[in-house]
Amino acid sequence: MPIRRRRLVKLADVGTCVGTSVDIIAVVNDVGLPKTTRGTDLCCTIRLIDQTKYQSGTSINIFIQTPQAFPRFASAGDIILLCNVKICLLPDDNEINATVYRAFSYFALFKGRDAVAFAPYQTYSFDNSTVTLTDVDRKCILDLRDWLTNFQIPQASGDFPMLREIKEGHLNLACKILHCCKAANQWFVYVWDGTDTPPNVINAILKVDSASGLWHGDFTPQSKIRYTPSDDCLITERQRFYHDRMLLKSGNNFIGMIPQSISLSEGFIPITIIGVIVL
Repeated sequence: MPIRRRRLVKLADVGTCVGTSVDIIAVVNDVGLPKTTRGTDLCCTIRLIDQTKYQSGTSINIFIQTPQAFPRFASAGDIILLCNVKICLLPDDNEINATVYRAFSYFALFKGRDAVAFAPYQTYSFDNSTVTLTDVDRKCILDLRDWLTNFQIPQASGDFPMLREIKEGHLNLACKILHCCKAANQWFVYVWDGTDTPPNVINAILKVDSASGLWHGDFTPQSKIRYTPSDDCLITERQRFYHDRMLLKSGNNFIGMIPQSISLSEGFIPITIIGVIVL
């Protein structure tokens, strides 16, 4: 059964659509962690950007019952089509709220820059409904891909300290993922940016025992993961530190706490992590 289509709007025009439902095609900039709600659904917040609103972007709240059904973005700059996004005005703070509800909304994910196909690699609808792309949809996706070719998300490197500079408190990180593992029903992510500081352990559920001797951080409900392209200026800076360190005789010897079977010369996923508590 085809999904009912709404008016396709740019992000800059979302605020003019209060009280209605719209369709949106935009680039995914960062992704929040799924959170429980008062009902049976989970909620995940994603931030979208396009040619009309790329400095601050637009946040979209997605309500779905299972974590597996949330959008699973394959790479930086991927594009999402959202159908039947409800736009409302929050009464308490007079803020625009855009929401995707599982019962009547739809999303589809497409490859971003350098892609040519229009086949989505992930779709979701509550009742297995489908969406047929229109010529307007295809043009919008093409325009976003062309825009992404030369676009770089503006961000100050001072907002992302090196691991050698970290202190206790809230901070943002830009780093390589070296290793992921699960122990005692807790997921751990080991990260490094090439600077001479013990690797930071990010615990997605509980705090790590401080006796381990490692810096560690906890994701909070406000934490987000930003999918960052490898040619981003922030990432190339971290790559340079990483490669310079690997050329030294000492190499990565200082992180001997990571299992020795891991090859740190392999390619790792460059991401930025926003809103981690370091303890």
